[in-house]
Amino acid sequence: MKKLYLDDIRQPDESWTIVRNYKEFVDYINKEGIPDLISLDHDLGEEESGYDCAKYLLKFVREKIDNNEQLP
Repeated sequence: MKKLYLDDIRQPDESWTIVRNYKEFVDYINKEGIPDLISLDHDLGEEESGYDCAKYLLKFVREKIDNNEQLP
């Protein structure tokens, strides 16, 4: 099971892949695809937030659907 943890401060247990900001989140999704489970922190201490990551994820999924690509 692939688990992605977005948080700029907290440390999850070792079963999670950690990304610390919007750019790392986008890079992970583009490289690895959609994980089975995602934990999003809202306040990332930057311009982008966990909400921006959620919006990106929806855009990513929409593009896959529009291109008739397989989703997990």
